[in-house]
Amino acid sequence: PVISVSNSELKNAAEKMRRCGYEHTEKSIKALKTYLEGKSLILTGTVGTGKTMFFKILNKSGVARTPILIYSLKMHDNDSMNSIITDIKSMNTREVLIDDVGAEHEKVEYGCRPEVFASIVGIRESSQLRTHYTTNLKSSDLKTRYGDRIVSRMKSCAVIPFVGADRRSTTTNLAEAEVHTKRTDPKNW
Repeated sequence: PVISVSNSELKNAAEKMRRCGYEHTEKSIKALKTYLEGKSLILTGTVGTGKTMFFKILNKSGVARTPILIYSLKMHDNDSMNSIITDIKSMNTREVLIDDVGAEHEKVEYGCRPEVFASIVGIRESSQLRTHYTTNLKSSDLKTRYGDRIVSRMKSCAVIPFVGADRRSTTTNLAEAEVHTKRTDPKNW
């Protein structure tokens, strides 16, 4: 069910995140509104655009209705990915972020690539639990890597592209990011 979010609720949530160090963009404000409306998110974009940080600050600021469990796929091999599946099966009431979709190791065993991500998506979809994703991949790349069936199961999520320069770069590059990304300060609403 979609929850109606007033402008003052959105402004208050954005301010809480800003106080925790998150610098909003137009797209992050859209993501925040969509999140507050109760929808799952897929945040896409190049490295360093603030996709993962968005969810970390949702937790830190208290804006997340329940703490979001964050699983980074790029940090795990197949054995630890299988332990993530076990964890996710036991998290039958929790909100989860699957971070860095497409960055996981592709280890081929006996000619077959384990379908760990497909399992995660299937488990979360069948339980109808709120699941968010971040990825550097485009939609077409997700289809190539995981197939139409898995991407179709993710269609209930709102896809929001995060654009701009790498926020982790030097101060000079951050100044360039200012030119490419319009900053939105909730105080100016």
